[in-house]
Amino acid sequence: MAFKKHILTLHKILGLVTGIVVFIVSVTGCCWAFRTEIENQYNDYKKVTPQSQTF
Repeated sequence: MAFKKHILTLHKILGLVTGIVVFIVSVTGCCWAFRTEIENQYNDYKKVTPQSQTF
């Protein structure tokens, strides 16, 4: 009975660790796939509108 308990505990720990790794990989993959859209959210200062004023 103790062996079964140890196996189930090991299975739970390995499952949680694997789940965390898969979650991190999926979030970073989404960030990489939508990189240009994310960068465009904070790169508005690079766009300049022409003005008809003297410098």
